[in-house]
Amino acid sequence: MRALSLSREQADGQVQGLILQGYTIVNQTPKSITLSKKKEFNWIVAGLGFVFMFIGLFAYLIYYSAKKDDMVVINIQENVQAA
Repeated sequence: MRALSLSREQADGQVQGLILQGYTIVNQTPKSITLSKKKEFNWIVAGLGFVFMFIGLFAYLIYYSAKKDDMVVINIQENVQAA
């Protein structure tokens, strides 16, 4: 999880950029915005692991199951000049 402290203008720009990267807003208050991006299963890596060795597939499945969704929290700072 990443946490950022930005002005309102910077936060709006950051949110738009993150939405374009696949994040969705899960919570929004006047003081903070929380965005989340679901983990994605990589079929190419899984397929290569299956083709070359079952061990590679199982290693990737263990990696995928341990991976967490990516999360960003943006805290809004009042009275901050945008750079």
